[in-house]
Amino acid sequence: MAVGARASDVLQQFLIEAVLVCLVGGALGVTLSLMIAFVLQLFLPGWEIGFSPLALLTAFLCSTLTGVLFGWLPARNAARLDPVDALARE
Repeated sequence: MAVGARASDVLQQFLIEAVLVCLVGGALGVTLSLMIAFVLQLFLPGWEIGFSPLALLTAFLCSTLTGVLFGWLPARNAARLDPVDALARE
Protein backbone atom coordinates (compact mmCIF):
# COMPACT_ATOMS: atom_id res chain seq x y z
CA MET A 1 0.00 0.00 0.00
CA ALA A 2 1.36 3.43 -0.91
CA VAL A 3 1.77 6.22 1.62
CA GLY A 4 -1.37 8.37 1.50
CA ALA A 5 -3.11 6.26 -1.12
CA ARG A 6 -5.18 3.12 -0.94
CA ALA A 7 -4.17 0.09 -2.98
CA SER A 8 -7.21 0.61 -5.19
CA ASP A 9 -6.07 4.19 -5.93
CA VAL A 10 -2.64 3.01 -7.03
CA LEU A 11 -4.17 0.23 -9.13
CA GLN A 12 -6.55 2.68 -10.79
CA GLN A 13 -3.77 5.17 -11.54
CA PHE A 14 -1.57 2.55 -13.20
CA LEU A 15 -4.46 1.17 -15.25
CA ILE A 16 -5.51 4.63 -16.43
CA GLU A 17 -1.95 5.41 -17.48
CA ALA A 18 -1.67 2.12 -19.39
CA VAL A 19 -4.97 2.68 -21.19
CA LEU A 20 -4.09 6.28 -22.09
CA VAL A 21 -0.75 5.23 -23.55
CA CYS A 22 -2.48 2.56 -25.63
CA LEU A 23 -5.18 4.97 -26.80
CA VAL A 24 -2.56 7.48 -27.94
CA GLY A 25 -0.73 4.68 -29.72
CA GLY A 26 -3.98 3.55 -31.34
CA ALA A 27 -4.79 7.08 -32.49
CA LEU A 28 -1.30 7.51 -33.93
CA GLY A 29 -1.53 4.13 -35.66
CA VAL A 30 -4.89 4.93 -37.27
CA THR A 31 -3.69 8.39 -38.32
CA LEU A 32 -0.48 7.01 -39.79
CA SER A 33 -2.34 4.30 -41.69
CA LEU A 34 -4.72 6.87 -43.17
CA MET A 35 -1.81 9.08 -44.21
CA ILE A 36 0.01 6.16 -45.84
CA ALA A 37 -3.18 5.15 -47.66
CA PHE A 38 -3.64 8.66 -49.05
CA VAL A 39 -0.01 8.83 -50.18
CA LEU A 40 -0.33 5.44 -51.86
CA GLN A 41 -3.45 6.65 -53.61
CA LEU A 42 -1.44 9.51 -55.11
CA PHE A 43 1.01 7.05 -56.65
CA LEU A 44 -1.62 4.45 -57.56
CA PRO A 45 -4.56 6.43 -59.03
CA GLY A 46 -6.72 3.35 -59.63
CA TRP A 47 -6.49 2.28 -56.01
CA GLU A 48 -9.40 3.30 -53.77
CA ILE A 49 -9.21 3.83 -50.01
CA GLY A 50 -11.81 2.03 -47.94
CA PHE A 51 -12.00 2.58 -44.19
CA SER A 52 -15.11 1.81 -42.23
CA PRO A 53 -16.03 3.51 -38.96
CA LEU A 54 -16.39 0.04 -37.44
CA ALA A 55 -12.76 -0.75 -38.28
CA LEU A 56 -11.60 2.48 -36.62
CA LEU A 57 -13.72 1.77 -33.54
CA THR A 58 -12.37 -1.77 -33.38
CA ALA A 59 -8.80 -0.44 -33.50
CA PHE A 60 -9.46 1.85 -30.54
CA LEU A 61 -11.22 -0.89 -28.59
CA CYS A 62 -8.33 -3.28 -29.22
CA SER A 63 -5.80 -0.71 -28.05
CA THR A 64 -7.85 -0.05 -24.91
CA LEU A 65 -8.18 -3.76 -24.18
CA THR A 66 -4.44 -4.19 -24.69
CA GLY A 67 -3.78 -1.43 -22.17
CA VAL A 68 -6.02 -3.05 -19.58
CA LEU A 69 -4.67 -6.56 -20.11
CA PHE A 70 -0.99 -5.70 -20.09
CA GLY A 71 -1.31 -2.95 -17.49
CA TRP A 72 -3.10 -5.13 -14.95
CA LEU A 73 -0.15 -7.13 -13.61
CA PRO A 74 2.24 -4.17 -13.10
CA ALA A 75 -0.62 -2.18 -11.58
CA ARG A 76 -1.49 -5.00 -9.20
CA ASN A 77 2.16 -5.41 -8.20
CA ALA A 78 2.53 -1.67 -7.59
CA ALA A 79 -0.64 -1.59 -5.50
CA ARG A 80 0.63 -4.45 -3.32
CA LEU A 81 4.10 -2.97 -2.88
CA ASP A 82 5.07 -1.81 0.59
CA PRO A 83 6.22 1.86 0.54
CA VAL A 84 9.30 1.04 2.62
CA ASP A 85 10.37 -1.60 0.09
CA ALA A 86 9.74 0.77 -2.82
CA LEU A 87 11.86 3.51 -1.26
CA ALA A 88 14.62 1.06 -0.33
CA ARG A 89 14.97 -0.02 -3.98
CA GLU A 90 15.80 3.50 -5.09
